[in-house]
Amino acid sequence: MLAGAGLWKGVMTATYPGMPPMSSAATETVEFLVLHKTDYDTIMKEFQSSERMQAFKCLRAIPLFARWARSRLDRVCSLLQWRYVKAGAVIIRQGEKPDNVYFVLEGRCEVTKDIVLKAENRWPTGAKNWTVKVCTAVRPFKVLELGPGSYFGEKAIIEDALRAATVTAA
Repeated sequence: MLAGAGLWKGVMTATYPGMPPMSSAATETVEFLVLHKTDYDTIMKEFQSSERMQAFKCLRAIPLFARWARSRLDRVCSLLQWRYVKAGAVIIRQGEKPDNVYFVLEGRCEVTKDIVLKAENRWPTGAKNWTVKVCTAVRPFKVLELGPGSYFGEKAIIEDALRAATVTAA
């Protein structure tokens, strides 16, 4: 039951796409704001339209897509999935099979390549004997930094090869 402006006592039910209805019983008076479903749907459509326009502008700025027809580019935008990655998270790793192409909208990404360092030491252990000790280490080497409007991951897909570098959110 509604108990005044924004106050609710009793049971509140919420449904989400793909989930069964949920109920929760209020144990005390709760104050909340209400947004009608039609208003929520309108806001979400506007938000999705805004995201799509942002993606469209990003892709249009990339030389590969610059001359594509709007309808074709709109189709690509409809297929894009938005991902948010925290700083320090690895997006793709050198040596892995390719799965996606990535377009940077905001933030920075660091591209590194694993470099194998090898050192060999020799010392005599007798008249004609030598001991050889080989040490190897793998160290990441920063190749470049990517920012908004950049893209990566396409090379491995085009060449049907493993990832050539690791890309990390900076």
